[in-house]
Amino acid sequence: MRQDLKSLVNYADTLFSERAGLLSFWQCIMEHFAPAAADFLGPKQLADNYGDRLATSFPVLAARDFVDQMGQMLRPYATPYAEMYVEGLKDHEGLAWMQWASGVQDRAKRHRPAQFGACMKDADRDLSLLGNAAMSINAMPDRSGLLYQGWHMRDVVWVDGIDGMPNMVFRRWTPRLQKLVEMFGLEKLG
Repeated sequence: MRQDLKSLVNYADTLFSERAGLLSFWQCIMEHFAPAAADFLGPKQLADNYGDRLATSFPVLAARDFVDQMGQMLRPYATPYAEMYVEGLKDHEGLAWMQWASGVQDRAKRHRPAQFGACMKDADRDLSLLGNAAMSINAMPDRSGLLYQGWHMRDVVWVDGIDGMPNMVFRRWTPRLQKLVEMFGLEKLG
């Protein structure tokens, strides 16, 4: 088991190192269109001047408007984002249940602690400027609802399967000690 884990970690490290050249390209794109998110090559310092390499703010404003428009087209607030259905279902009770469950799902997504809006805003930015976005949908730690989380593209690599869908995702994570204690308990970390 330990050897399997080591080989998996080595595989993830290989994927991250193979993708290293792409980070400088993404850094350059973000410095021009979204300076606040331009931290692919290292953490931003408080002393860094926001957009100090830009001659004009036009690219930043154009990118912001494009990202906002994309979000409005993909997810208009007045309409449900997703709906459950079974093709060919004629059962009235089944259809009524699916309509009810779709409403429950929509309300869970729009619940403010779920962070759907913030996550999708970041995903829209990354998708429109970088061509990809990384996010996850999990249960809240107390199981009270859903939690949408966006991940920085610098911290995520994946491998596509034969069907073109990601089948193996690796994410670098550097939590603070307080978060680890909260998740696993102090006695297990000792």
